[in-house]
Amino acid sequence: MALTWDKSYPLPPTVLNADGEARRVGFELEFSGLSLEDTVNTVCHALGGRAGRRTHAECEVRVDALGNFNVEIDWNFLKHRAGETSDSGLSDAWLQTLSHMAALLVPMEIVCPPIPVTDLDALDPLVEALRTAGAVGTEESLLAAYGVHINAEVPALDIEPIWRYLRAYALLQWWLVDAHGVDATRRASPYV
Repeated sequence: MALTWDKSYPLPPTVLNADGEARRVGFELEFSGLSLEDTVNTVCHALGGRAGRRTHAECEVRVDALGNFNVEIDWNFLKHRAGETSDSGLSDAWLQTLSHMAALLVPMEIVCPPIPVTDLDALDPLVEALRTAGAVGTEESLLAAYGVHINAEVPALDIEPIWRYLRAYALLQWWLVDAHGVDATRRASPYV
């Protein structure tokens, strides 16, 4: 299989998975500064997507070339209640108010579908559009501990590659924290 890629993104040493296909990677982007509606509109505009299923806390955006993106206010209580509006005892107006208030304190999150590691540049328009729209990260707040979570597919599910990944993480975790200058807010957060 011939692979092409944007050489501005370094590839991992093992590009293919056990099936001989490009490994996939999923991203979770956390930020503040945008409402749920603004975030959904930004994703749709940047990637040519269409908004689908929606509650006061979550929305799905379908991008034909990439898959389904989930856009959400990253608060389990609100997501759970918004998904069960009729059973929750909370009115639709109350959920909408709670959603708007939560957006001031709780991060927005975009959960991207897994994409081939050779196609990472497909997300560049989204990142630029979020910046332009006013999305901000951890550096903009003393209380925020946002992140970009990178969920890479392992090359194989055999014990040897999994053991190598676990060993590398165990040996390098604190070096990575220091090398990347992880701030005190993020170090203290149980989610980071």
